[in-house]
Amino acid sequence: MQQQVPWLAAERYEVGPVVGRGGYGMVCRGLDRKTGQQVALKMLSPEAGRDPDLVERMLREQQALVALSGTCAVTAIDLCRLESGAPCLVMEWLDGCDLEQQLTEWEEAKRKGSHAQLLQTLKPLTETLERAHQIGIVHRDLKPANIFVVRNPTPGVRLLDFGLSRIKSAAPLTEVGMVMGSPSYIAPETWRGHSATLDGRADLYALGVIAFRWLTGALPFDELDLIGKMTAVTSGVRPSAVALSPGLPATVDAWVSRALAIEPADRFQTGRDFYDALTAALRGELWSNGSADTSGVRPVAAPAANERKSALATAWGRAASLLKRFTNPRERPAPSSPAATAPVASTPVVSEVIDDAPVSDRQSIWLDSTELEDLVSESGQPPPVEAPLAPTEAKPKPKRHAKVTAPAKAKAKTKGKAKPKSHAGKKPRAVRKKARQKRKT
Repeated sequence: MQQQVPWLAAERYEVGPVVGRGGYGMVCRGLDRKTGQQVALKMLSPEAGRDPDLVERMLREQQALVALSGTCAVTAIDLCRLESGAPCLVMEWLDGCDLEQQLTEWEEAKRKGSHAQLLQTLKPLTETLERAHQIGIVHRDLKPANIFVVRNPTPGVRLLDFGLSRIKSAAPLTEVGMVMGSPSYIAPETWRGHSATLDGRADLYALGVIAFRWLTGALPFDELDLIGKMTAVTSGVRPSAVALSPGLPATVDAWVSRALAIEPADRFQTGRDFYDALTAALRGELWSNGSADTSGVRPVAAPAANERKSALATAWGRAASLLKRFTNPRERPAPSSPAATAPVASTPVVSEVIDDAPVSDRQSIWLDSTELEDLVSESGQPPPVEAPLAPTEAKPKPKRHAKVTAPAKAKAKTKGKAKPKSHAGKKPRAVRKKARQKRKT
């Protein structure tokens, strides 16, 4: 039986089974032939790859992940272009499950996670969000499905899917009045359609909903219809966690009322305050930020924040210039195994690592805060370098053309010819002819 040749993305990544599908594409498990590591390939469908807005979302997601390297945000490895012209985001492969799956299992079993587990999960998330907010990134779609619980090799959490993120140094992706996000985790200001003015406090609101669900096994606003949910979130009374889970300290309700406050100014202003206040509340203590200012605002070190903002603005400015290249159609034959028809495998596909396989990065692009590798020409070959001109004699400079009068034109016509006889002082020819005729008569 003939062995099937694996489909390669960007001549480097072996595409394996589909592990997730969405409205605009899918995520596949893959193998990086260059490093031998397992990777996750997030690919847009050919149709979505021709939509500038969707392409820009993927470019923006990659840029946000690069800016947040070193945090619990999932690691972006590469951004490449498929044969269809659509972009493909290459990320680290994670073993485990998302938090939505974990919470659902607990709720079905009528149990809850421990307080220690909650704090252990929230700590890296709040630290990552605080750093993101400092450099001008707002996630805007924080929910349990975008938080991945890693089990192997090192337990922890990863923050996923920055496709709806808002980057301060980039143009907005949503129009005024547009509501983006998952309904149960949308902040009141998002329901009001203030997408252009959203900041990190909308992310902290969503994280408060997640913590509430962890502690009580229920959503704070569980109305079935969207209108009822929007009304409850934007104007309703804040729910009591203690009423749903009597074993909680009474101080948790005070924390909930602030974490889920209607007005952003009444909420926790930073991830650190959010986490410290919850830690105190679970111990039955009232939290104080140690300042006379009760707004919860912590000053950010200006130089460090400004440096990070500058780096992000520069990197995003470079990334935005690639949008046109990704959305331009390409005249290339369709691959033999297109991504849109990749089979869904219930069991992982084990691929043999080929150490001496040819590796090409021709279609790969790195977008980071310091450098940007440019794409080669569409033919797949480096752009030709023009040879320097051979030394030649200096060409004469073109003459300037000034305004020439009629006598000057006549003079220019006779230049270089025999000089005509001078008729200076003579009468006009017609007068002389008339005079000769008179003499004859």
